[in-house]
Amino acid sequence: ELGVSLGGLNLIKKNIGNGKKKLLWKEAWLNGQSCESKYPRLFLNSNQKDCSIHEVIRWEGGSWQCNFSWGRH
Repeated sequence: ELGVSLGGLNLIKKNIGNGKKKLLWKEAWLNGQSCESKYPRLFLNSNQKDCSIHEVIRWEGGSWQCNFSWGRH
């Protein structure tokens, strides 16, 4: 389960398993919206448009590791 909290408020919560079969930008996990539709400018500049969640965000060594890649498109 991947979730985001702010000030004790759970903003995003989605069961994604190991994240290998879920696309980071295309999975509808933000109140029924995908990250692509919610953040179109970030999506436009992402070099990882078709990457899985597992390829970009993973749990390693006891903490979350993020590996985003950006460019200007």
